[in-house]
Amino acid sequence: MKKIHSMILVSFILSAGLTGCGGGGSDDIATGGQPTNGSPPITQDPYANIPDADLVKVNVTSAPSTRPIHVAPNFIGLSWEKSVMYSQLFHVDNAAGGGNLVKLMKLLSVNGHFRIGANTLRYTRWDPNGPGGVGGPGLGPLENGKAVIGGKISPPDVDALAQLIKTSGWQISYGIPASYQSRPADFDTSLAKAEAKYAQKAFGPSLAYFEIGNEPEYTNIAGLDTASKKVPDWINYADAIQSRDGAGPSATLTSWSGDDQYNAALLASPEKTRFVQLNWHHYAIGASSPKATTDFMLKDACSENLVKLAKQRTALANKYGISGGWRMNEANTFSGGGKPGISDSFASSLWALQFMFCMAENGAKGVDLHLQDDTSPEYVEGYANNAYPAIRIVKNQVIQTMPEYYGMKLFSLATNGEDPGGSALLETKIDVPDALKTTVFAYATTRDAANGGAGTNSTVTVINENATQAIRVIVPAGLAQVANYERLTSVNGKLEDGSTLARLNESGIAADGTWDPKTYPSLHPDQSGDFEVNVPPASAILISMLQR
Repeated sequence: MKKIHSMILVSFILSAGLTGCGGGGSDDIATGGQPTNGSPPITQDPYANIPDADLVKVNVTSAPSTRPIHVAPNFIGLSWEKSVMYSQLFHVDNAAGGGNLVKLMKLLSVNGHFRIGANTLRYTRWDPNGPGGVGGPGLGPLENGKAVIGGKISPPDVDALAQLIKTSGWQISYGIPASYQSRPADFDTSLAKAEAKYAQKAFGPSLAYFEIGNEPEYTNIAGLDTASKKVPDWINYADAIQSRDGAGPSATLTSWSGDDQYNAALLASPEKTRFVQLNWHHYAIGASSPKATTDFMLKDACSENLVKLAKQRTALANKYGISGGWRMNEANTFSGGGKPGISDSFASSLWALQFMFCMAENGAKGVDLHLQDDTSPEYVEGYANNAYPAIRIVKNQVIQTMPEYYGMKLFSLATNGEDPGGSALLETKIDVPDALKTTVFAYATTRDAANGGAGTNSTVTVINENATQAIRVIVPAGLAQVANYERLTSVNGKLEDGSTLARLNESGIAADGTWDPKTYPSLHPDQSGDFEVNVPPASAILISMLQR
């Protein structure tokens, strides 16, 4: 995590060689998907009786795409700082830490993506004989002959993370420190190579690929300031980790901020055959900027510039035949750990939901939302806040699910994240008054392509970022006979109020993954053949249409 302003960053990944309201109610219920206690009694929808005079009608239609975009369960991901490894958080026998984290990961996806690395790679080094759990002031790499804050990653640390990953069913991309990191005084390529080999054995088929370093555009190493010099440096370093015959671990170069000469030099070289995916990073702006407001955050979720850049990345991956396309493997609201009161407000749940849909719609193969915790050297040294995590971590324990997590969960429900088949995006059209065009958005998916048409035919997700205007969503029923729905709301109906509490169907998701959502009467087509449902201000809704 670097303090960058509105920047998309690229990652080059070597082939892993690894396995990688109309309608009325009925006895039908709208459950929140994976509820803890099955199907509780039906509850009256608190927003069903909003007066017509207070509502604006919004029509949403969808149709199969001429170029279907598949959204796999591993689209959903979490990005972590490498420094967390020398804490106890990832230990599954730490019930309030890794034990709870596994449950929350499973609740998001049957096969998500776990990225470990980021900026604190430069604070860590491999110690093959270490006891594990070694980190803190004076325990990191050398700087000016003195050990700085940081830690030593050892086999027990890797083993603990491997157990967590295997228990969760997720896959991992594993970060290795690089020669171009900003604290290279005691860097040893042979140690990085040894760490990669140990990690490959520990993770086995759960290892998707390695990342070498993080954000090399921020290197301060003399002589590595041009593409013509950095490309050979990267190749030499990669060769130390992956032999030319394909034996041994794979490797990546992570996160370049769009240097066309550098991209062209690598992708146009024979080395492109070693890449399986391109990665980027994105933050709207630095947390300390006066522009870091709720309005700026929400507008950035699918801004014109972000869409343009995403399409460029899709075109780049297609041009050079990168089989895995591209992934947003580190992103969040504002760099520097987020802005307290905004990045951790309910508004961030709507940001996360729209951001993930927007990236999927424009070609990304996944999104890993970045987390910060209170053990990060950057947080300890005062360089970063702890305001944007989807999951609040304090002293190696999962304390609370944050609003972003709820946005991720609703995205998972919409895209069938609990099923290996995933879903496909539909072409969606929304008819909304001009005054609401910048605050009301809709996305649709189908599961038919994934599971042969059984069960849910399609879903429609509507996001209402307007702080004061309620809407009535109208969706043609088509062949569907019933629709269920889930609501994403804040505890008091506001976008930003200092509260960090979100709700799905009026229920919070506990730190251990416990979730008991309310259930609402199902929707049935009205006389016009439409499903209608109210959506209050500052909220989102997922409508799942069933053909029986």
